[in-house]
Amino acid sequence: MASKHQIITTTYEVYVDGKLFETVSDDRPLVFCTNAEMLMPKFEEIITTYGEDENYDFTIEPQDAYGERNEGLVFDIEKSKMTINGKFDEKVVHEGAVVPLLTQDGGRVNGIVVSVSENNVRIDLNSPFAGKTLRYVGKIHSKRDASEEEVKFFTEQPQHGCKGGCNGGNCGGDCGCEDGNKCSEGGCCGGC
Repeated sequence: MASKHQIITTTYEVYVDGKLFETVSDDRPLVFCTNAEMLMPKFEEIITTYGEDENYDFTIEPQDAYGERNEGLVFDIEKSKMTINGKFDEKVVHEGAVVPLLTQDGGRVNGIVVSVSENNVRIDLNSPFAGKTLRYVGKIHSKRDASEEEVKFFTEQPQHGCKGGCNGGNCGGDCGCEDGNKCSEGGCCGGC
């Protein structure tokens, strides 16, 4: 019988709306520990059913991924509240940009700029994957029981997976998204 925690190494492609969005390749495979809250729960539930050297092709519906779009998460902020030293920087705040925002309780979230008008900036806090079905096509390269040291490593240190991960660019710079995994577009799709 397999232990509660396993170490799985996989490579895959993610398709969103039928278009290739992200590739996790042999040179940078996803290596994760099961039951460590590192990944989207449905992704982990499905991928753990496959064995070593097995190929997979499965989809995750929006309700099991990033949820449906919530139009209540789209709102306007006065342009004057998005200035630095009294100046609005159009190079930083423009349509499509990911901008850091502070919540009322001081937490940090990232929003996507939908539009910039004369007086307001329209922000969308929805994940770029909200309302989207994700298709994963890949292969399990290895699957084994995790050692006690590995379990400790993966469960006791702060993770940047779904508990505050790359979605919308909030990875803290430690996931490699800046190397082309499109973090600013909600990348690191296997884990967030």
